[in-house]
Amino acid sequence: MYSSKTETSGTGKAIVIIVIIILLMHSCMRVTTEATYDVIVTDKAVKRIEDKDRYLIYTELLDTGETRVFQITDSISRMRFDSADMYAKIKVGKSYQFEVYGMREELLSNYENIINIKEITSDEMATETQTVSDEATTETAT
Repeated sequence: MYSSKTETSGTGKAIVIIVIIILLMHSCMRVTTEATYDVIVTDKAVKRIEDKDRYLIYTELLDTGETRVFQITDSISRMRFDSADMYAKIKVGKSYQFEVYGMREELLSNYENIINIKEITSDEMATETQTVSDEATTETAT
């Protein structure tokens, strides 16, 4: 009887340790996963959760047209505390390059967090389109 309790206790501890490891890995992935997107901003909104504002940016990806939502929140791990200022700089209808970190988590209503923005001018978009067109022509010729 005593050994059965010990085995159950050992199994329970192992499960708790595995769950803790999974949660730690997930937290690390949320902070370390980074990406860059070229987008056009279609809308903006402020979502208040308790006493904290979450600035949401609704976009379409320039390369695929896919709809994507990003957030701007202050981040202790990134030492950034200017989310309201960054939100104010982003204008609906303009194109930007967003540097982001984190992952989209539907169940938790978490979005990739914008850490840097750069407006894409129409000249830059035309140059990029011309470069892609030139590359396609080169591939077809060979």
